Amino acid sequence: GFSYKAVIFEESGVLLPAPHRTATDWEARSCIPAGTIQQGALSGEENSLSLQYSRGELTAVEFLQELGQQCFEIANARVPVHSFLWDLIQNEMIKQHPIMAEAAQCIRAEGLKTALLSHNLCLGDAERSLPLDQQHFDVIVESHQEGVPRPSPGIYKLCLEHLGVQPQESILLDSSSQNLKAAAQLGMKTVKVDDPEAALKELETHLGFPLQGFVPYTHSVRPGMEIPKDHLQKYLEDVLGAHSTAPLELRQFDNGESTRSYSVRFGGRLLVLKKEEEPPDGPSGPSVRREYR
Repeated sequence: GFSYKAVIFEESGVLLPAPHRTATDWEARSCIPAGTIQQGALSGEENSLSLQYSRGELTAVEFLQELGQQCFEIANARVPVHSFLWDLIQNEMIKQHPIMAEAAQCIRAEGLKTALLSHNLCLGDAERSLPLDQQHFDVIVESHQEGVPRPSPGIYKLCLEHLGVQPQESILLDSSSQNLKAAAQLGMKTVKVDDPEAALKELETHLGFPLQGFVPYTHSVRPGMEIPKDHLQKYLEDVLGAHSTAPLELRQFDNGESTRSYSVRFGGRLLVLKKEEEPPDGPSGPSVRREYR
């Protein structure tokens, strides 16, 4: 199949929960009419507060002041938007989707690049308060710093430039149909994220390697170096007396060709398996030695 070179993750709604879902819960707890925050941020189309902020036309402080005023007019009551933002950062945005973070690690282990697209508020000069592990990403593009909003294609062009890849060599994961449409018009492959697990299954079919079971210093098993997993699983069940409903996960260590080393996750254990090359005149003894960890 086609060989992709980069995967781009939208932060909100893909790596982290979508803020509008958090807003609905917060509004219910705070006795604010449902939809007030989202309407206040998004109404006005091209001149919405959200787009003005992402274009750099409003500072974070100005954005919050304007949002508070908009919400006051919508709800006919004072809406403590600072309280909402604090709730968002402290309680909700720490709920990073672990399967997405693991997918990013698996992608980089295969030699592909990853990018993080962020559209979130940064208050003042404080460091990013959102707990994403930035080392999983080769490129980080924050739309409010670049002054390019989405769904403008400009933000994707910028991201592709930083990655050094062509649109058709990249895949974008996003929860917004508008954003995905803009990216697709550039020629990027897109995956809509409603359910993270389903989205990763789709991404796996495009990439051709697994996106779970990451182990440091490993990659997916290379062609010609496979081990029959059903035979290995039966062997481990016999030796360890272990049984597992989860499938056996097999990955290969990055340590050259002479010794094939594999990481095996099975039955709640992480094992290392070394398979030595057979000499040209055939095996002189056991060809597999095992190390348990």
